Amino acid sequence: MARVCSVGLCRRKHYAHGLCYLHYRRVRDHGEEAKDRLFAGLGTTPEEKFWSRVDTSPGQGPHGECWEWKAGRTVKGYGSVTVAGKSMVASRAAFYYAHGSFPINFALHTCDNPPCCRPDHIYDGTPKNNSD
Repeated sequence: MARVCSVGLCRRKHYAHGLCYLHYRRVRDHGEEAKDRLFAGLGTTPEEKFWSRVDTSPGQGPHGECWEWKAGRTVKGYGSVTVAGKSMVASRAAFYYAHGSFPINFALHTCDNPPCCRPDHIYDGTPKNNSD
């Protein structure tokens, strides 16, 4: 049986150190930090992977109380994430993981900080709440 790359679902042919040529080159060029990123989230639940991308350290946001999304963001600054194959803003996913269901209308912020994912800063708001 041919050896394959050990990164996630990559099934390319093994090259060196358990990696395919593409992943090996990335680690060689960018160091151990790149290797940590390649293996980040493997063996964890989607919820654990989500929360690992949220910065809960103090001092985030306009009043220093937010938990900011540290991965990809939209052009308007909202966190961008895929949950169960659907692309959405991270605050909506945070509401889902905190409450067990998606908001009926909008996932709105009490802090008005787009990258915030702190569950007690997010509520299910109406279109009127959103426009206000």
